[in-house]
Formats: sequence, C-alpha cells, structure tokens
Amino acid sequence: MIKKDFLKHRLTARLINTDFYKDVVSSHDRYRLRILVILFSIVTAVSAYLLAEYYLTGKTVLLGLHLVFACVMFVLTCYLLISRNLRFMVIASMITLYTAFFLTAFLGHYHEITILLILTFIPLAFSLAGSGSGARWVLFFVVSLLAAWAGIAAGFLPSWNISAYSELYMPVAVSLVAMFAVIFAARVHYEHALGRLAKSMVFDRITGLPGKDYFISNMRNVENSIIAIVHIINFRGLSSLFGYEFSDRILVMLSDILREEGAASGFSVFKLAWHEFGLQIPVDSSITPDEAEYILKGIIEKVRGSRTRWGQTEISIAICAGGIIIRGYDYDRAISGADAALGTGLKNHRSVTIFNESMDLKVDALDDATRFTDLHDNILNGTLKSYLQPVVYTESGDVCWHEALLRVKENNGEYGSVYPYLAVAKDTGLYPHLTEFMLNRAHDILKNTDLSISINICLRDMLSSSVLEKVKEITGIKEYSPGRLILEIVESDDIGNVESCYDFIAKVKSMGVSIAIDDFGSGYSNYANLLSMGVDIVKIDGTLIRRLEHDNDAAVLINGIVDFCRNAQRKIVAEFVENSWLHEKLSDMNVNYCQGYFFGEPFDPDVKKA
Repeated sequence: MIKKDFLKHRLTARLINTDFYKDVVSSHDRYRLRILVILFSIVTAVSAYLLAEYYLTGKTVLLGLHLVFACVMFVLTCYLLISRNLRFMVIASMITLYTAFFLTAFLGHYHEITILLILTFIPLAFSLAGSGSGARWVLFFVVSLLAAWAGIAAGFLPSWNISAYSELYMPVAVSLVAMFAVIFAARVHYEHALGRLAKSMVFDRITGLPGKDYFISNMRNVENSIIAIVHIINFRGLSSLFGYEFSDRILVMLSDILREEGAASGFSVFKLAWHEFGLQIPVDSSITPDEAEYILKGIIEKVRGSRTRWGQTEISIAICAGGIIIRGYDYDRAISGADAALGTGLKNHRSVTIFNESMDLKVDALDDATRFTDLHDNILNGTLKSYLQPVVYTESGDVCWHEALLRVKENNGEYGSVYPYLAVAKDTGLYPHLTEFMLNRAHDILKNTDLSISINICLRDMLSSSVLEKVKEITGIKEYSPGRLILEIVESDDIGNVESCYDFIAKVKSMGVSIAIDDFGSGYSNYANLLSMGVDIVKIDGTLIRRLEHDNDAAVLINGIVDFCRNAQRKIVAEFVENSWLHEKLSDMNVNYCQGYFFGEPFDPDVKKA
C-alpha cells in the first residue's frame, strides 16, 4: 500500500529520477540563490554606507557594531557565491535579519529601517524556506517580538525607542497580516502544484497505478520476490481499430483486475510501458521456476477470462508475461531479466516465461555489438542490397508494383533481412545511411526500368531535409510519372507523432508520390489519422493476416479495416499471404492487393536481369 505521505513532493523527489522534475527543482533553487545574493549585496552596501556616515560623524560605537555586521555579511556573501549551500544560507540569512532587527530597534536609531526589516522578513522567510519552515521562522519572530514588548512593559528591558512611533503600529500590523496571507497562499499553491507535478510523474494518468520509477525504487524493499512484466499482445491492433478511447478502457479494465487480484493475493502492481504492467510478488526463497510459472499463470488466467464490448463486438484481451525470480535483494537486473523472459515468450508464443541463464543478457549485448559491426561494414563496403517483392491485384494476380526490401550481407556471405539490425541502426546513428541507400536504389530502378517501387520510411526520415531533397530529385527525372514511388510509413515505429508527418506528406504528395501506411493494426494510430494524413494505401499488418486462419478476432479487425478503407476510398494491401486459402479468404473480404510468398518471394533484380 502506498502511503499518502509519498505524494508530498519532497518525498517524491527521492523516488523520481526524471530530468523534468530535476529541472523544476533546480530552477527554484536558482531563484532562491538569486534572492539571497541580491539581499546580501544590498545589506552589505547599506552597511558600507552607514559605516562611512558613522565614521564622518564620529559615532564610534555604532561604527564598531556596523563594521562587525558588514564583515559578517561580506563573508556570508562570499561563502554563498562559492559553496551555493542554500540550506545553510537560508538559516544564516534568517538569523542575520532577525539579529539586525533587534539590534537596530534597541539601539534606537533608524526606526524606518526597523520597520523595513519587519516587512522584509516575512516574504523572505516564505520565499526561501517554504511554507512550513517559513511559518516557523515568522512564529519565532513574532514570539520574540511579543517577549520583547512584555519585557519592556515589565521593566526588564530598556524602553524600545520604536514605541515613539506609535502611529506606525497599525499600518505595520496590517501590512504584516496582509503580506503573511498573500505570501503564505502563494507558497502553498506553489508547493501543491509541485506536489501534483511529482504525483503525475509517479502515477499513470489513465490507470492511477504507480509507474516504472516507483517500481524500481519499491522492489528493493522486499526480500525474495517474482518480478514480472505483463504484456497486452493485441493492444496495438485494438488501438488502431477502435482508437484511444477504447484502448484506455482496456488499460483501466486490466489494471482494475490486476489491482484487485494483487490486493487479495498480496502482490504489487505497477504501470510500465504503454501496454505493459509490472508485478512484484513476494515469495519464499525456496521457490522453484515451475512454482513461479504456476503463480504467474494463475494471474494471467484471471485476465484472460475478461471481455469488453465495443458496440456489438465482444473483445477479449490477449496477454502474456515474463518473470524472473529474485532471491535476497539482488534486484540489479530484475527488469532486464523479466523483459528478456517476456521477449523469449513472445517469440515462442508462450503465455508465461520464467527467466533462466540461457537468456543471458550479455549475449543480447554481444549480439547488438556484432550487428553494429556487420551493418557498419556493409555501409562502408557498399555491400547492401535491395530485393524486390511483388504486390499483386487480388482478383487477377497481376503485379501492380514492387516493394523494395533492404538486405544485409552476413558473415556467411548470404543476404538476410535488415529487420534484426534496425534497432541497433537507430540507436547508433546508422539509420540515415540505410534510408539514403534505399532512396538511391529507388532512383536507379525508376530511371532504368518501368517498375513502380515502394520503400519504407519512419518518422525521423520525414523530419530530415535531406530525405525530402532526395525525393524531389527522384520525382524530377523525366522517366517519373505520378504514383511510381510509394513511401510506406512504418506505423509500429513512430506514427504516434502524427503532427510531425503532415508537412512532409503534403510536400511529397504534391510531387506525385503516393503514401502508404505499413503494418496497420500493429501501431498507435487510429482511423482519424488515416484521413487527416492523406494516406493513399493501407497495408494490413502481416501478423493479423497470419492469425486469420485460426483467430476470429483477427477476422473482426480485418473486416473493420477493410470496411473503413473502402468507404474512405483507400487502397488495401494484405501482407504475408502465403497460401491459396488466405488468398481466397482475402478476396472474399474485398482486399484490393496482396503481397506474400504465395505470389512471389523477394528477389535480387540484378540477378534476375542476368
């Protein structure tokens, strides 16, 4: 159970590792530092002025007192500028101001300065120390003030010369009360706003569950546990088909189920990525992998029986989980281990997978290093190739255009798909070289053949001025006619940031380029995006097509996509069509075009020409 005190921003700050939150706090600290520097500089300057006046007028006692005070202020100012120790300087400034007030008052000189010090103390206290500490400083100040007046009235203290200015009491008192109220309200509002900011970064907005940062911080409080990641398999497809409102409903429903089960069984639930949840399940140190798998399967089964409706359609949630057993407090690779188990489970179509040493994380890192080296060598040596795969008209089987697919030369001399290299390429800055190569190949094919070509691009390509210039160059050749170049936006990568695509799409369409959205049904966009982006072609995600033979939900999704696209006058392409049954089924579903091994495997056009 999360304590309410956790919501306070000071406590939250210890748990959150976010640059944004740190920037907010750092900005406030810089504000406080400027106030202190200005305050100490002004006080030092005033002290220097008074020293000069006392020296000229021969007031040796006041000269000595203010000399000491000026030296103290100068030392504190230098210390502040060098150390930037705000906590110490706040205390030092409060004590200095407090002492200066009473010395000025009892010495009986410069009563206007005394009143100024009263009025300065309150806003300074709240600006620097916060609502809680500031209130305590003001309370200490007021109690001391009342004690001094009581001492004067009882004769224990000498008469306070400021009493000669009794006509100033009321305005000073009113000013104190008004300033206290305004500053207190402003400071409390600021701290509440910062607390809400902190809460929003800790808790997921949709589900209300604590997020990844708290997950990481909290897991070390439990000795021996199962750390698991729960993944919604069909979430992207459902989101694409029904939009964000429905996907939010799924997240809330799943979080409610997990939260209820967690409360009953004693485990904690967290919200991680967009469609992933984290679980921490306390267990005995003697637990076996089989027992851990049994526990996770029990949780998964609770969710699998859940269904929700959208209109007349009943939708089920497909989930899987990857987990790792943590013995003691060895949580250093808890999340990465659970994620590795989840990845293995997704590849092998398992509902629950428990991490074991065969999923060694170092192997993945080594694989990434090898992929980077291989890809880098391909770019330097010019050994990249583009294969072509036909896209055919469903009814006749006639080839309408070809998709250009990037191939990488591997260590065995064979050419393989670029897909395993894409993540490394994006992380290491090699990706623009791949896009450049494919655009150059498209230029050559369009210039030297009568083929129409489609190539894949992602959001970072659409934000690149060099890509736009290359497309302009391609469409400017005399052999080019409108529609021969098709740019396929890879939806599963980046399509969530739709606004960034509009300008690029508008410009290339004006050049006679067609726009397709690839892998529709796997990513983040919805139907409204298709219309607003001006997409010409929709390619249904191949995993949906493969599921068509054994999954009724896939048929529901595909029918929904087809109906919308036909009404919106968008062309439809089905990927991964690998047998005659799928071809006939898709033809019955009125899918315009098909692509897959049933119609032709990707081929090297240079070899085929020879």
